[in-house]
Amino acid sequence: MHSGLLYRASVAVCGGCLGAAGLSMLLSGHVTLTAVLLSVGGVGMVGAVAYDAVVSTGSLTTVPDDRVVAVTTTMALLTVVGGLWEAVV
Repeated sequence: MHSGLLYRASVAVCGGCLGAAGLSMLLSGHVTLTAVLLSVGGVGMVGAVAYDAVVSTGSLTTVPDDRVVAVTTTMALLTVVGGLWEAVV
């Protein structure tokens, strides 16, 4: 798999999980600064990746460094595992 696509998918997964957590807090009636910032940040991350994929004139397979891809992929996996853990427990 191309590391650029993996990087962008990892950022989208992290943003989606953060946005979903924030939006669920807002919809349940807990309007706090944390919930608002999670919602705005998560939706912004997903929007930025989508915008980059649609409007980018460069190649979608380029990233600054392979270490960045490893860190974002690890964080995306931890975010998904943490979300599943929270849903089960």
